[in-house]
Amino acid sequence: MRVNTPQSLYAAYRLVLPCASKTGDCADVTPGQVASRREWLARAAEAGMHGAVTDWFGELYGAEHAEGREISDADHVRLQRYIQIGVEHGDRHSLLLESSNAMRAGDDVRALALAIAAGGGVDNNPLAGTLRKGMSPDKIAKAEKEGLELRRTSAGRS
Repeated sequence: MRVNTPQSLYAAYRLVLPCASKTGDCADVTPGQVASRREWLARAAEAGMHGAVTDWFGELYGAEHAEGREISDADHVRLQRYIQIGVEHGDRHSLLLESSNAMRAGDDVRALALAIAAGGGVDNNPLAGTLRKGMSPDKIAKAEKEGLELRRTSAGRS
């Protein structure tokens, strides 16, 4: 299996993932390939592959919590970097994760803008509809403008 492009790295990760949990037919997959899966996933996330950030989140939090370990500061910083890359590439899950981060930080305009960029406008997006409650019309208009611009500039980057 040759893995050179972000697409092939992510495809290779998805291919060997069932072998990591021993739920797939893994006759042609080597232990080294299973061990390399997180490296492939990290490289795909660095390149902004859609879906890779969500899988990295699952690998990181699923594995660490299953083994009773805390997430290291370095891994948390890495995840935040991957989320930012995903946002730049218009990855829907990254946009939603970053919207959640903005909500926790109290930045309601950014949270709404990211939710809008993730899909739909203010009126046909349930998350955006919830976020805009209690916001002034000026803030909603600003968030919608920023969200639509983010969607436009990130379209097709991945």
